[in-house]
Amino acid sequence: LEPKLGYEIALILDASESMKAKGFDEKDRDLTRFDVVKNIVSDFIATRKNDNMGIIVFGAYSFIASPLTYDTSILKNIVSNLYIGMAGKFTALFESLAQSVNLLKTSESSTKIAILLTDGHNTPDSEFPFSAAINLAKEFGIKVYPIGIGGADEYNKEMLEKIAQATGGVSFGASNANELTKIYAKIN
Repeated sequence: LEPKLGYEIALILDASESMKAKGFDEKDRDLTRFDVVKNIVSDFIATRKNDNMGIIVFGAYSFIASPLTYDTSILKNIVSNLYIGMAGKFTALFESLAQSVNLLKTSESSTKIAILLTDGHNTPDSEFPFSAAINLAKEFGIKVYPIGIGGADEYNKEMLEKIAQATGGVSFGASNANELTKIYAKIN
């Protein structure tokens, strides 16, 4: 099998308790933020035929839900089975970043990207320091594209911007489903 010419992408998804909030999708206000995110991420996966992608889920802790694979149907299946709270209630943001390094560091690809989606602040008692996560990402050449969702006061915009700047990515904010769809299209 010839290696494909795509990117290596870590999709990092916040599954903390706050993702239960509804009203993010103006067309269907009953959907939780997490439902909306799953739909949008699923669509994004479907468009990336040549990329080696993996999924990381985080809450109080973070874990790799899918190792890197080119198989979009496996990825979509995994996304559809994710649920809120599966990684605990809180937001171990920096740990999830470090986890993306674990996922991507063995990669031969010249372009490694982590798309970090969150609606919260890093949990204060998280043992993983910000600087350590950033240094890891830089060391392995991973560009991080953080996306904050919800109201501007709900996530730490400044911190997401810092992550993007330090790693050569771009940070985004989305206050509704429509904006989030556009962001994934932009990254695409």
